[in-house]
Amino acid sequence: MKAYKVGLKSDPDVGNEIVWAKNSKEAMKQAQTLDLADTKESYIDVEVKRYSVIDDMENLSHREFTKAQWRDGWWFHQSGCPFEDVSTDEEFYKWYDSIYAPSQQV
Repeated sequence: MKAYKVGLKSDPDVGNEIVWAKNSKEAMKQAQTLDLADTKESYIDVEVKRYSVIDDMENLSHREFTKAQWRDGWWFHQSGCPFEDVSTDEEFYKWYDSIYAPSQQV
């Protein structure tokens, strides 16, 4: 399925989210239901752009999807995230497991 990056035109610092859809109209419908859309100034403030780098990745595990985003240069708020241009996948996995694995243990 096609990937779309969702953000706000008026506030790019709010961050981005990904949705998968067959077309941009469907992606916009999904975008309007996201948490970041709650801070929009108007309906047209929500921006949906094609993000073909991650097409057909909707079935990846959170770990593998996060790695794909990281490799593409996404910035994560959690401290200690290794730099994608000089770090190995193993270094990323070590960081990922230290951040996300504790919250997945019940």
